[in-house]
Amino acid sequence: TAVDIGQRLFGAAAAGFFLYDGSGTFPQVVHAKGAAAGFVEEYEHDLRRVDPVLRLVRRSGRAASARCAIAPGDWGKAAIAGHLKRWGFGDSMQGPLHCGGRIVGTLNVVGQRDDRPFGVGDLAVFERVCRALSHALDIDVRLASAASD
Repeated sequence: TAVDIGQRLFGAAAAGFFLYDGSGTFPQVVHAKGAAAGFVEEYEHDLRRVDPVLRLVRRSGRAASARCAIAPGDWGKAAIAGHLKRWGFGDSMQGPLHCGGRIVGTLNVVGQRDDRPFGVGDLAVFERVCRALSHALDIDVRLASAASD
């Protein structure tokens, strides 16, 4: 549902839902839609550890777009920009998924190559979507905990 929301609300070409691994260091793909398997694999192997958008999301606890995280003059040289362009995409947004007072994953959407960059309004809506999904995660965890008790 989270991936479908990302695609419908933002006209995204692809979207993905990631949860952090056991160490809490890097998100692992749970579900992706609209992107070739190689796109996600290349990101996870080559870019995830140096992704400036993910770094900004983790540091700020807020949603960010690639065009916001990377200065306009640096966009053409940025590894993440090259990755997106190589696979036929444009701008991307990542937002944090919070549960139990910490970031447990991210929701990611990428636009078509020729689309305009995501704007402030897109980020505001995306931030609300991430908060709603975070709330749902908190409820699921509480219900699962109550059921096991």
